[in-house]
Amino acid sequence: MGMGLEPPPNMPQVFKDCIQDLGENEIKIVIQKCLQVTNLRSQFETN
Repeated sequence: MGMGLEPPPNMPQVFKDCIQDLGENEIKIVIQKCLQVTNLRSQFETN
């Protein structure tokens, strides 16, 4: 399995604006994860 999309996708402008409103100006993607079925399942779901 790969480590993610290369290069990382562009961050939506609305997210960049929110980060800049917090006083940050060097915006970088820190983590991205390929989702698995278990990531989408509710922790309270029963079989």
